[in-house]
Amino acid sequence: MDRRRFLKKAGIGSVALASVPALQQALTTAAEASGGADHVRWDIVNVDIPITTLSAGGVAYASVNSVLKIKLTGSGTFVVPASGGTSDAVTGGGTWETFANDVSTAGGTYKVTGLASWQFANLQTPGLKDQIGDVNQRANGTAVLRIAYSDGSQGTLGIGCHGPGAPESSGADPTQEGVVATKGYFTYWTREAPPANGNKNRTLFHLTKGAAGTSASAPSELVGTTSGSLAGNSGGSFNFYQITSPTGATLTLMFNYNPFDAGQAHAIGVAVYQNGSKLGSVTGQAGAEGNATNTSAVSLVVTPSASGGPVLIQVFNYSNYTAGYTLTTQ
Repeated sequence: MDRRRFLKKAGIGSVALASVPALQQALTTAAEASGGADHVRWDIVNVDIPITTLSAGGVAYASVNSVLKIKLTGSGTFVVPASGGTSDAVTGGGTWETFANDVSTAGGTYKVTGLASWQFANLQTPGLKDQIGDVNQRANGTAVLRIAYSDGSQGTLGIGCHGPGAPESSGADPTQEGVVATKGYFTYWTREAPPANGNKNRTLFHLTKGAAGTSASAPSELVGTTSGSLAGNSGGSFNFYQITSPTGATLTLMFNYNPFDAGQAHAIGVAVYQNGSKLGSVTGQAGAEGNATNTSAVSLVVTPSASGGPVLIQVFNYSNYTAGYTLTTQ
């Protein structure tokens, strides 16, 4: 992706910046599967050496120049509208730390606030062990995410995954493995390449288009009350529902889950989207998390547009335990 398109998609101002050997758009050698939205998980990954197994919790670096560098960890998900384009249907984040001449200058956490671009290249060939997701859903491609840093600055995170079976162009790799980023006006646009015998600078996508109810591309219709369960997963586990034909009237969702753990109350909840935009979300409440009460019985009120298309309802679980739930629409 050239720098003008990167900046335009990310919504970050001037294109009159220095040239950048940045993350390029992958050449798409396989068309996206038809029907519905893409639901994608991304990770900065750990690997063993020699590389046989992929797991969550890795680290990656990018730099402005030989002096200024940023270190990032992270994982999350995003939902791409069926029509493509940007989306607010995102989760996740990670940690950041900046350096000058290899001396730490600041650090904290960041949160993903939006999807600016998703470019699918192809599905990866099998071979590696996968401790994150389904080996048949591993994908090559690029993503650009909008992020908010814990110190108040805004920026972008660019992710490139060039895994097994990634396409080539003129005998070269069009997708660079690793990450690039911006933070305020700092342009960490030179990715650090993954070393042959080192555990850093590697990424992974998992692309879901499939099973009804567990994928954003095939949600179950929500009528009255439904129930289900979700396994705990630090990277998130999800069930999806939809209201195909909203009337434009106010929609109230009643959500309750068990067991309840006050220390993880904000890890389980519901989010509502329409046409790629987030209408609202709610989680369990706990005094330890700054809420007035401890409860897993919560409600969410939103007003979808009658002309905005189906309403997508995501139930999520980022805790470390399996939770059962009920969801009611009024």
